[in-house]
Amino acid sequence: MLGGCDEVWIPFVVLAEMKAGFYGGTRQSENESLLLNPLNRETVAILYADRETAGQYARLFVQLKRAGLRCREFPSAVLPASSLDIRNVY
Repeated sequence: MLGGCDEVWIPFVVLAEMKAGFYGGTRQSENESLLLNPLNRETVAILYADRETAGQYARLFVQLKRAGLRCREFPSAVLPASSLDIRNVY
């Protein structure tokens, strides 16, 4: 349910990770069908990366790596506020 949102933007990487989970699961067809409903709405769009996004990602990647995290840990990592200075990512 998208609630009262005017727009919903889904980063392409999030969509790709969801689909990878579907492909590796036992309910691929069912999950794909469930995903199509919100994706087909006019208020839902896919957000693609550009050069600026790539630069921000790269800076954050290095910052997290220096904080002692491996790449695959990023999505589930919970970091103390002192370990990252988001102001320096931009």
